[in-house]
Amino acid sequence: MNRHPVRHWLCYCASMFVPILIFVLGTGQDAGHPMTGDELVQACRASVRILNGEGREGDTLNAHFCASFVEGFISGLHVSDDKVCVRSEDNRATLVKVYVAYMDKNPRLLDSTADVGLYLALKEGYPCAAKSK
Repeated sequence: MNRHPVRHWLCYCASMFVPILIFVLGTGQDAGHPMTGDELVQACRASVRILNGEGREGDTLNAHFCASFVEGFISGLHVSDDKVCVRSEDNRATLVKVYVAYMDKNPRLLDSTADVGLYLALKEGYPCAAKSK
């Protein structure tokens, strides 16, 4: 029989909280402002460096952040948009590269919220076929 159930429960909670805290602090995100295109593109550039075999220290966390953001964004598009047609078989690494390349060509979007540039990049790179009437 466990004589210290409260201590074990606290240890369990701490073991779950610490990784989440490290992730949140590690992204550099402030809950007071939405993420900008510049912040997302920096995280996604880390992903591209890793994909190209040129990863640096600290790139892994940013690459995971980028991939998670892009994946969540695409999941939302599948239920709400008919202008972007990313298929489940489309390579997510390629999507990240499409986004970074688009932002490099459109630096004016770096100060916009992250979703604006990502949406426009995917709309240009993965347009839906025109529907016939």
